[in-house]
Amino acid sequence: MNYYDILWSFFFLSRIESNDMKQNTLFVIGQDMATLEEIREIAYYFPHTQVEAFAKGEEAIQFSRKTKPSLIISELILEGSLDGIQTIHHLSKRREVPVIFLISSYEPQLLSLTRTTQIVNYFVKPFKPRELEFAMEMALWSVPTSKKRSLFE
Repeated sequence: MNYYDILWSFFFLSRIESNDMKQNTLFVIGQDMATLEEIREIAYYFPHTQVEAFAKGEEAIQFSRKTKPSLIISELILEGSLDGIQTIHHLSKRREVPVIFLISSYEPQLLSLTRTTQIVNYFVKPFKPRELEFAMEMALWSVPTSKKRSLFE
């Protein structure tokens, strides 16, 4: 058992389901269908979590008018006129939302482009599912204390 397995087990076992749990909405934005399906499979194990997948940033922005995301996982390159960073800027205007970016390679200039967003983690594809699971939980804990939520809440 590695470090991530131990931490994941701790988070999973420390949560107790109750009837009044809140629904969490995970926005997954990207054009790689295999990645979207893998994230759906990971999110399946998070109770009370709805996954909404979008290929275009514009679709996510429009959907966010009726459903607010609890967490956003986005690729940088998207279909449509907006890229991942522009999409996150639009989605973050109304509400602070933790973001995990999926990138194809590490590029130092990304840090300067994303400083004004609520980025909590980056994953270079292909990623390890167990590490992404842990990052998803920790991303929600990174929100300011008054807004903290858990995927298991």
